[in-house]
Amino acid sequence: GVSSRARVVSRNSVRATKFGKGLGTSASASAALALAAIAALFGDEAAANSRFVSCMARLLAGSGCRSAAGGMSLWLSYPGIAHEDSFAVRLDTAGQLEGASLITVPIDSRVGLRTEEAHRDAPRSSFFRSWMESRRDEVLACVDAALAGDWRAIGRWAELDSIRLHGVTMSGSMENKIFGWEPENIALFRMCNELRSAGVPVYCSTDTGPTAVFITGREHEDAVVQAIEGLGLGLEAVRGRVAGPAHLVDVEAARAELA
Repeated sequence: GVSSRARVVSRNSVRATKFGKGLGTSASASAALALAAIAALFGDEAAANSRFVSCMARLLAGSGCRSAAGGMSLWLSYPGIAHEDSFAVRLDTAGQLEGASLITVPIDSRVGLRTEEAHRDAPRSSFFRSWMESRRDEVLACVDAALAGDWRAIGRWAELDSIRLHGVTMSGSMENKIFGWEPENIALFRMCNELRSAGVPVYCSTDTGPTAVFITGREHEDAVVQAIEGLGLGLEAVRGRVAGPAHLVDVEAARAELA
């Protein structure tokens, strides 16, 4: 075994003035730390083993295994699965989603929502079982869409599943209901309906927090950003693309950035 210890200094870096809740910082940090630790302990060959890195990232945060894989990835998991068999596989390895644009809108949780609370309450919801049972066919549909580069289909499923997820987490407790969305979320989902009615294909997704990510085509990116800003809610729209996996950086450059 390894008995060495390390002191980890990290900093979240986002292209916005606030982080928001549900931005995926735990996922990205898990992937980065797993890759850095593996490279330091076992060398570049081990660090190039995407399955190994994904498995290790998962130990820090489940979603970290997908960030380690990069792109649109599928986490292989089921109850009782062996550690070495639970990892993420990237689906868009041939650049199928290069035509997609991602627009992130960071939104803070005014109630101080913690992801652990949602994980605790969700299985208690009467909607939980039906939500889980519907996922097999939907996941397979998303796999097909990713392989075909059909970002519209991915967006449709992502938006629908985001709404279902919040329905589950909101109905898991008899007393203290978890309302993970903020008022801005309702305005953003309605905005998507209006844009689609006007011929602009855009879909909104959220995780357990209110931060929203929109998927649209590159040619529609400006229209979506203008619509977000036009709501007059003071929201930031951060433009991006489907990104790659975690990667190693120059040590001195990293130290300079953290200084």
